[in-house]
Amino acid sequence: MRQRRGDGPDTPVIELPRRAAELAVLPVPGRPGLRLVGEVDCATRHILDAALETMLGDAGDVHLDLTELTFIDVGGATSLVLWASRLRGGRRMILHDPPYELRRIIDMLWGQPATIEVDPP
Repeated sequence: MRQRRGDGPDTPVIELPRRAAELAVLPVPGRPGLRLVGEVDCATRHILDAALETMLGDAGDVHLDLTELTFIDVGGATSLVLWASRLRGGRRMILHDPPYELRRIIDMLWGQPATIEVDPP
């Protein structure tokens, strides 16, 4: 604990430790897709975007296992929706076990995008 300059000796300032967000992107065994582990925010969104870009040329639906995704901000949700909108030929992005917050953000801002499916519904 330390004190602010100019404040009296009885004015403590609590400093919280800074923690950087972490995101791991792993393959999904047996099908085209990615498993996201950790958090997607402004510090890790570039990792998500780069991983999604590698999936664009693949055939079939893209599966995202979000079981271990602990946080995603609006920017991360936007990346998912924009990337899914680039899928052609009837391909879809299938979100497996997305956090409630992600489902809510997508629903509030984009309704039900045609290229995104949530499993389980």
